[in-house]
Amino acid sequence: MLFIKILILFLFNIFSLNIYSNDFLKGGCESDFPPYNFYENNKLRGIDTEIISLVLNKMGVRFTVETYPWSRVILLLQKQELDFAWQFIDTPERRMDFSLAGPIRSGETVFFVPKDSKIKSWNQLSDFKNLVIGTTRGYKYTNEFDNNKDLKKEESNNNQTLVLKTIGKRVDLSIGDKNTILYILKTTNNLNKIRFLEKPLKIVPRFVGFSKNHFKLSKKFQLTLEKVINKKEYKDIIKKYTNN
Repeated sequence: MLFIKILILFLFNIFSLNIYSNDFLKGGCESDFPPYNFYENNKLRGIDTEIISLVLNKMGVRFTVETYPWSRVILLLQKQELDFAWQFIDTPERRMDFSLAGPIRSGETVFFVPKDSKIKSWNQLSDFKNLVIGTTRGYKYTNEFDNNKDLKKEESNNNQTLVLKTIGKRVDLSIGDKNTILYILKTTNNLNKIRFLEKPLKIVPRFVGFSKNHFKLSKKFQLTLEKVINKKEYKDIIKKYTNN
């Protein structure tokens, strides 16, 4: 009887450790959101891509990653055609749709303008009431900004288009992740054409979203992330892309 109990306990532990490793899980992210995920020499890389790979590898999870425009990433995860995706902000809407784990890191959401813009600063969103603000389709910024009906917003399909619209003065100002916009400006030699407004809209923690049928996986991801987030291997990923 003791032997049988030990055998059952052993098999239970083995099953628990490998519950997610029998099949490849399907992950998804935006196809071009540098420096967090982007293609270089036909290889997907970036801060978030490498952090998530680090955590999943520690968990012993086998996975593949597909890339799409952000709005499609959200749709596929909602339809459970993806098992997990990144990088979400934490909103009540996202919590209803997905099981969130994280934050894997934080980003700075800022407004930016053409270099010679007369807009020098801002104190409250009503300062932009009569201006056209460039945004990226499918993105969530803050509840106050997203739900503000007095603001005029013009969507772009991706951050690259958003930057070009801002440089070309097709919008008065735009909103985006500071590291992403800086990366695009540097790689396109346009650093001298954009100016960031000093006050950020928000410091935004970023999360991985798991489909609702992967609740246990999201909790295991959370626990594993907490074990590595203060380790050198995690910090080295951040430094590699931000030079901090």
